[in-house]
Amino acid sequence: EFTKGMDEAEAEGVDVEIELSSHGGDPYAAFAFYSRIVDYSYRTAVTCRGNANSAASIILACADQRRMSEQAWMMVHDETLPEDQPNAKALQSELNHHESVEIQWAELLSKHSNKPYELWRDWSSAVTYLNADECKKLGLVDEIIP
Repeated sequence: EFTKGMDEAEAEGVDVEIELSSHGGDPYAAFAFYSRIVDYSYRTAVTCRGNANSAASIILACADQRRMSEQAWMMVHDETLPEDQPNAKALQSELNHHESVEIQWAELLSKHSNKPYELWRDWSSAVTYLNADECKKLGLVDEIIP
C-alpha cells in the first residue's frame, strides 16, 4: 500500500508528507520504506507524533524534512533473535545475519545524523530512548513541533 501511494504521488509530481507513529517491527519492511523514501523524485517529509521506535527510526531519519513533536520519542536497540532456532548451525547463521543488519542500521543512522557509526552501535547494544530535543541535537530531525 505504501509503495503504491508513493508511486501514484510520484506520477503526479507532488511532494509527500508521511505521518509516523510506530513501535517498530520488521527491519526488512523498514529497509523497503527507507529505500522508497530516499529514492523518491520529489521532496519528502516525515512527522513523528508519538514514537519512532526500532525499525521506524530510519524511516524518521531518512526524509528530506524531518519533524518530531515535543512529546515524541525514538528508540534504538540491537536486533532480536527468533526463539525457534532448530540447531546450533541455524542459530549461528541467524547471529551472523543479525550482526549484518545491526551494522547496516548503525550505518544508516550515522548517515542521517551528525553522530558516528560507533556511537549508534553502542547505543543500539543497550536499548536507548531519545526524546525530540536529543534527536534534534543529533541531527536526526530538523524541527520540533508542538
